[in-house]
Amino acid sequence: MIGMGAGELLIILLVAFVVVGPEDLPKVARKIGKAVKHFQSAMRKLTDDIDLN
Repeated sequence: MIGMGAGELLIILLVAFVVVGPEDLPKVARKIGKAVKHFQSAMRKLTDDIDLN
């Protein structure tokens, strides 16, 4: 992964909570999760295509 520890993750979550707010945080987290999933899928497809050539 990217080598983040629990402390860094906690700070990121705290900043996101303050910036986004408690009402919108679940929506933003879902959107980020979908974007990460889409990115991982695209990277997997790209590496599969490269391996086939």
